[in-house]
Amino acid sequence: DTQSEFAWKDKINEFLQSHKNASGLVEEIANEITNDTELLNNPDGLEKAYTKVIEKNFVPHSELANNQDFLEKYIYSNDQIKNKIVGDYVSTLQQNQSPITVTNDGFSRGVATSNKIGSLEEARKYVENMLRF
Repeated sequence: DTQSEFAWKDKINEFLQSHKNASGLVEEIANEITNDTELLNNPDGLEKAYTKVIEKNFVPHSELANNQDFLEKYIYSNDQIKNKIVGDYVSTLQQNQSPITVTNDGFSRGVATSNKIGSLEEARKYVENMLRF
């Protein structure tokens, strides 16, 4: 019946506007509804189908931390995360390391520094400067 199709389309559009993360799960939500007639006739059927889909797709954080595909796609490729990790690591090294003097043909200079390094680019420059002697 055409009227009920329009009603469902309106209902789906309203649902997607209020549930922004559901747009990528429309096909799975539709499958839940078509496979369960109780959801189809229930006024909260979309909500319940969405909840079922979310539960099926849920991955605990502890598993995500060991999922190499997830890490490559969302963690390792994120420059902000890389800069934070490198910055924290270099800060730790700087705090724990006493100044070292490097001698080369009578020229000496301190390698350890108290400057804070806040990005991957700063860390790279720091290491390059450290190796120039």
